[in-house]
Amino acid sequence: MELDPESQRQLIDEVEVKLGPYEPNNADFEEAYERLQAFDRGEMSAISAEESMAAIRKLIADAKQNRP
Repeated sequence: MELDPESQRQLIDEVEVKLGPYEPNNADFEEAYERLQAFDRGEMSAISAEESMAAIRKLIADAKQNRP
């Protein structure tokens, strides 16, 4: 997210070329709907974007430390 918008677009384009574009299918929408319903029933919780990014950064840092 620290990249300027043009660099972000270039990165996205490069990833799409490498991995191919993502096309959601019915199963994706069904799963999203089921998760939203579970969240509304209180069966799932959410975390903030900041908490999510902190957890991801920790996973990456831990993985780098445990590399041979």
